[in-house]
Amino acid sequence: MLDRLISKIQNFSLVVVFLALVYLVYSYYDTQQFKNNPIPSSMQEQIDQKAKEIEVIIQKVYNIDFQVPIYVSDKLPKQAFGITFMNKQNKIAIYLNKNVMRESFDYMIEDVLPHEYAHALLFRVQRGYAREGDGHSLEWQEICLKLGGSRCDRFVNHEDVIREKLRM
Repeated sequence: MLDRLISKIQNFSLVVVFLALVYLVYSYYDTQQFKNNPIPSSMQEQIDQKAKEIEVIIQKVYNIDFQVPIYVSDKLPKQAFGITFMNKQNKIAIYLNKNVMRESFDYMIEDVLPHEYAHALLFRVQRGYAREGDGHSLEWQEICLKLGGSRCDRFVNHEDVIREKLRM
């Protein structure tokens, strides 16, 4: 009787280990697929849709016709969910971090995009905005809120990201 119980436990353990290995291999493969390919079209469509919504708000509230190119990059530091950049020719672009996008996509759509558009709008209307210390002023926070940002903090609030993941 004891031998039979031990045999069942061993078989059960082997099945659990096998399933865990299958899951690990699949998870690794899935991660590599995301890392080495463009983002899925469904994600790109959501980014484009949110960008259009924000651009409509900018048009209505500020009376500015404003489109900003949005690039998804795996070259940003992990702590930067997004960056807005204005080059010497006054061309403005938003970069979203692909490395954190998969785990925090809703946060990026709902919070990071309005955050970055607020920077872009200030770059557009205030050429000297890029001075150190101006980045997250009260004016920027007001714009961020008007553009639909619900949490217009200076930087990513990792507690919000964790709460977002726990809702899944």
